[in-house]
Amino acid sequence: FGQILSTRADILPKEYINELEKLQNSVPPFSFEEAKKIIENDFNKPLAEIYEEFSAIPFASASLGQVYKAKLFSGDTVAVKVQRPKAKELIKQDTEVLLMLAHWIDRHAPDAKGYNLIEVVQEFKRWTLNELDYKKEAANCEIFSNFFKDDKHIYGPKVFWQYSSGSVLTLELVNGISLGDLISGRKEIKSDKKHLAHVIADSFVRQFFQYGFFHADPHPGNIFILPNNKILFLDFGMVGFLDEKLTGLALGIFFSFIQKDTDSLVRGLLQILVNYGWT
Repeated sequence: FGQILSTRADILPKEYINELEKLQNSVPPFSFEEAKKIIENDFNKPLAEIYEEFSAIPFASASLGQVYKAKLFSGDTVAVKVQRPKAKELIKQDTEVLLMLAHWIDRHAPDAKGYNLIEVVQEFKRWTLNELDYKKEAANCEIFSNFFKDDKHIYGPKVFWQYSSGSVLTLELVNGISLGDLISGRKEIKSDKKHLAHVIADSFVRQFFQYGFFHADPHPGNIFILPNNKILFLDFGMVGFLDEKLTGLALGIFFSFIQKDTDSLVRGLLQILVNYGWT
């Protein structure tokens, strides 16, 4: 939830955003022994029989899992994401607390009713529990990679299915600089930043309107710039889908927004409400 809020500078002041951004890739790690136990339980083998080499120190730690560098017996260098112990149970407990708070705010703060906080928390719970199935994430990653396999600007990592399970995900290790580090000034690149921004924006237009399949958690910690100036998307636990009809309606709204055609914009939004029953 903090990750989501970290992208909402329109709601929170800068000092809060700066702290919440730390949740994107620098959450305190859990122990290697716990990670090892999870991997061995999922594959019913000792870690040494699954990976030829496995670093005991994670190079990234996020809200639902952390990532280790490893080497397969095939010689491939990979990134292994391991889910946090008891993540599902903790998510259920924490979202129940959030739901209680949402109900309390809804009763005692009339101005908050317009935000539909109860529905927001319920939607957040559904998406987050769905995100805990790493097999779904692997499938989403592969779908995305296939869509952009011939694109010279966008790259999706290879999935190693034999070494992936519900709580362990093994992907090709790709080195790059996160968009978060670039925005904050922690790291610099020689590439044209305006060009990169255009590439990222263009990729989302294609995801929405060409493929109807899009990355639904695009905070700066999930987007990387590679040495060859390609853009890498990571973390496909949350994706969205648009059917053909909704894609057409969304495209009309998009053009209305660009052309500043308020009447067409309102008509498009009303059509979505009528056709999809959204309130």
